[in-house]
Amino acid sequence: MIRRVHSTWNTVVRSIYPEFDTHPSRELIQGDGEVWRATFFRDQNNAQVTIRHLREDTTTNPWPAISNILGIIQTYPGSLHILGEAMNTLYKQTPPWSSGNEILRWYLLGADTLANILYSTLSRHTLWPTPYSAQDLPSQIREHVAATPLATKVRVLGEWILNTLEKFKHCCPSAILILLNSLRILTAGRAPCKKAKQDWIYTRQIASILSMNLRGMVSEDLIKLDKRGLDAIINFIQTHLIA
Repeated sequence: MIRRVHSTWNTVVRSIYPEFDTHPSRELIQGDGEVWRATFFRDQNNAQVTIRHLREDTTTNPWPAISNILGIIQTYPGSLHILGEAMNTLYKQTPPWSSGNEILRWYLLGADTLANILYSTLSRHTLWPTPYSAQDLPSQIREHVAATPLATKVRVLGEWILNTLEKFKHCCPSAILILLNSLRILTAGRAPCKKAKQDWIYTRQIASILSMNLRGMVSEDLIKLDKRGLDAIINFIQTHLIA
C-alpha cells in the first residue's frame, strides 16, 4: 500500500505506521535509522513549539502567522497530534469575515490557499483509513461507529477544520463532495432520525459551509460538479432540510 509513496515520505510513513511495513529487506540500517528518527522527532517538537508561539501572535496582519501554520500542516500531513494543535491555532488566527473589515485584505493573498489546505486535510483524515491510502468510506464509517481512539482524534480535527472554514468567505466547488462525504463519516453514517446532538452540530456547520460555496458558484462550476456532486447535494437537501 505504501510502495508508491515518494521515498522521502516513505520513511515518514514507516515511522508513523510501522504495522504497514511488511518488507524486512527494506528496513533502515540501524545507525542511520536512529539518527533519522531523532532528527524527525526533534523537528516535530520544534514545530509544536512554533505552533504554540503563533497561537499567541496578536499582530494586525494575520497572514504571516497563518502562512507559517499552513507550512507546518503541509510538512506533517500525517501527524494527528501536530495537526490538532495547528488547526486549533489556525482557527484562532483566522479573522471572521465581515463586510468592510480592513484586515480582510489578507483574503486577496491567501484565502484560496487556506481553503484548499483545510479541505485537503479534512479529506485525507476523514475519508481515508490512513493519510497515505485510498479513500474508503465504509471502512471509515465502521471506525467511527466503533468510536476508536483514532476516530476520536479525527472528529476533534474535523471540528477545528469546520470551525475555521465557517469563519472566512470562500468558494471551492471541488470540495463539496469532500464536505458531504465527511458528514457521513463524522456522524458515523447515522440517519437524521438517529443523530445525536454533536451530529447535528456537524450537520449545521456543513450546511452553512455548503451554502457559502453554492452562493459563490457560477454555471461553469455546476457543470464541473458532475452527476455525483449534484446527486450528493440533492440527497443532502432531501434528507436533512426537507425531511
